[in-house]
Amino acid sequence: MPLPISVRGKVIVDGPLVVPSFSSKALPRTSVDTTLRRTANFIVSPVLISAYDIVHHDVDLDLLDVPLIIVDSGGYETLVDEESRRKGGLTEHAALPWSAEMYAETLTGLRSKASVIAVSYDRTWLSVGEQINAALEARDGRAGNAFLLKPRAEEILTIESLRDHIGELDGFDLVGVTEKEAGSSFMERLVFIGRLRALMDERGVTKPIHVFGGLDPLMTPLYFLAGADVVDGLSWLRFAFGRHGAQYLPAYAALTDAAASLQDFEWKIRRANYGVAVGMQNAFRRFRTDGRYEAFSADGEATKVLAGIHATLLEALDASGSSSAFQPETD
Repeated sequence: MPLPISVRGKVIVDGPLVVPSFSSKALPRTSVDTTLRRTANFIVSPVLISAYDIVHHDVDLDLLDVPLIIVDSGGYETLVDEESRRKGGLTEHAALPWSAEMYAETLTGLRSKASVIAVSYDRTWLSVGEQINAALEARDGRAGNAFLLKPRAEEILTIESLRDHIGELDGFDLVGVTEKEAGSSFMERLVFIGRLRALMDERGVTKPIHVFGGLDPLMTPLYFLAGADVVDGLSWLRFAFGRHGAQYLPAYAALTDAAASLQDFEWKIRRANYGVAVGMQNAFRRFRTDGRYEAFSADGEATKVLAGIHATLLEALDASGSSSAFQPETD
């Protein structure tokens, strides 16, 4: 069963959550401030925004009327995107100064009417255990806190590398992992989430799991089925969500209304994508009670794919000795 999302022991929203993310790296020719201003009028559920963008790109959190803002630590935004700049992208795609100290100062000065959960700063030069200790020491007492599981540089993240440290994760409000670092294939990622949930349950760590970057009409439901409680991503800004997953925006526009202004049409698609994201949450809640994969999609082929992947996931988890992947509450 999905866990509620709490901040310092106070429940803010029920899970599962599909969280639209904002980032200066999301769109090569559109500022993060413009993106927020053009979408904030219809977004009413939790969002994720980078502290890096709050500092360097003047993100105004007061534009948002939402119950919860997850503030990311800025590691993604500090990556230099030279290719985007060469193609005419904004100068904000260059990496600007950023550090753990700047992140802590940003959190100290943060003012928001919404509840806040701050994600741990990336310290990949440390072992997993050392990262957890550093994040516990750096927790901001005025906000909720999430720990983002990261492998040490040049290593990979494994359940075995986490096993001795699972109990320490009880000190956070959320436990996160990036989609890409959970495995090299989609099934590996699902199995990792399922095994992580099983291990946390075994050790009595009843904290929600957040998959960073897994937002997709097909993949997100499967992450929920594996044991995730929160999934976020930038794909709602970059693609069009349809019956068969995510589609390249210009292609979708051409098939839908080839005469329409592409720029205006893209913002309409993003509004529709947000509706799809909220629908995923409701679909999972329906699936919890009746076990019907049709809750996720009206497309028969997509439904078969979901059911088949879920069955394979359950078999893989059984083989590994884990059994906490979601199964419906049917009699």
